[in-house]
Amino acid sequence: LILGMLCGDSFFFATMEFYAAILGTFILPKTLQNSTVLISAVNKHEYVYASEENCILKESTEIQYQLLEKHLVLARGAKYLLNNTVDQRPLEWFQKQYLNRLISRGMANVNGRVQQEKLITEFVNYYGEEFLNNVNSMVSNNYEFNWLSSLVRKPRKSMHPIRHLLLTEFLGMTIDELFKEEYQYKPFGEGPWLCLNAGAEHYKQPVITDLKIRYDSKKKKPIGTFKCSCGFVYARQGPDMVKEDRYKIGRIKEFGKVWETKLGELIIQNLSLREIAKRLNVDPMTVKKYANKLGLIMVTQEATRIPPVEIRDTKNKPIENVRATNREKWLELIGNYPDKSKTELRQLNKGLYAWLYRNDKKWLNINSPSKKPALVENNRVNWGERDKEILLKVKETVEEMLSYEGKPERITVSRVGKKIGKLGLLEKHLNKLPQTKEFFGNYVENLQDFRTRKINWAIKELIAEGKELKEWRIVRKARLRLNTHRS
Repeated sequence: LILGMLCGDSFFFATMEFYAAILGTFILPKTLQNSTVLISAVNKHEYVYASEENCILKESTEIQYQLLEKHLVLARGAKYLLNNTVDQRPLEWFQKQYLNRLISRGMANVNGRVQQEKLITEFVNYYGEEFLNNVNSMVSNNYEFNWLSSLVRKPRKSMHPIRHLLLTEFLGMTIDELFKEEYQYKPFGEGPWLCLNAGAEHYKQPVITDLKIRYDSKKKKPIGTFKCSCGFVYARQGPDMVKEDRYKIGRIKEFGKVWETKLGELIIQNLSLREIAKRLNVDPMTVKKYANKLGLIMVTQEATRIPPVEIRDTKNKPIENVRATNREKWLELIGNYPDKSKTELRQLNKGLYAWLYRNDKKWLNINSPSKKPALVENNRVNWGERDKEILLKVKETVEEMLSYEGKPERITVSRVGKKIGKLGLLEKHLNKLPQTKEFFGNYVENLQDFRTRKINWAIKELIAEGKELKEWRIVRKARLRLNTHRS
């Protein structure tokens, strides 16, 4: 049965499953066990045979049937790597491959931040603790710097191939995909994407090539911003789950010149407000808002009709006549309201201002009220009093951090500033707070001071737990990184 299974014979494999179901456990060949023979013996060429005296045998050394398939997956992966030539890739390649898969599975955001607890929990549930212990690859949420987290972070060292195979299988990748196909997370599918500008001739056509993706930390979703060459810009939340999602608009950021031109054409046709809104795929209030913005003043008749725009009668007149008339109107407006600013005059006659701005901007700027200087209120700060207030808060916070019985926090200006809600003040104006600055000079920790305090805390914790003080226990408890300057 074993031979047939290892040879890939499906009949033997099915038979093995049948007998395993009856017996409950399938007895496989004994696994390799530890011994008392040192690998660093004096004579490394000496032959030492296995015996009952030098072998450390466990009560049960068989592989349980339910773990067999998981071991076979690793075996097949190892066989493939040994018998095939694969492309040489830098460590960053694998980290990027893993990260993009994690993003697509909802265990990391589009900015590359991995949900470590969720990843470790699902990984352990997928394989089981017994199997991971068998292959010396157990991970835990209690230890931040485990091998699984290292694989999906910026690579600093190489990792055993077995662990790459474990993560590859967990993420549903083949070895070929891992080495040959650069996987990219595309929450909105392949481009080009649809332009949803109802005022454009290419409405609902795939013409957009400019897409920017950001991560919404509140909704935990990617947000895509689509920008078309026609000037229309819209955004929506992803990822797209069905084909119909491509036609959704979350928010319109810019309508663009093409849409605005179409709006003007529809207004001139004297269509109803609702009809214009329907044709442009917006609500009636948006039609009103942008008509006013463009100087197309609308006065509704019977609440549904839009009369011709105010300056329509001048359409066929020489531009010089129109310019002269509108200049006179603008100067008359200034004369009637001499105390009002340019912005306030604009609100009184938006259509007039819009025409002059588009067709006679230089004259408009010269013949408009100059900008009034802003009144600056003199709110002088009593830095001496503020120094005393901030110093009191800083002292209380530092004392709390030093007396805290849990995992230590490093005392820095920025961390204390965040805790008291004065980070910006301390970063920009610490030199104006001499007493507070002097206090920080005595208590701010460098990396070595902080490492020492963490080690002392770890020793006290281990003693309280009744555990023997060993270097590896102290390092793990204090969460230190060996052979590096970082803590």
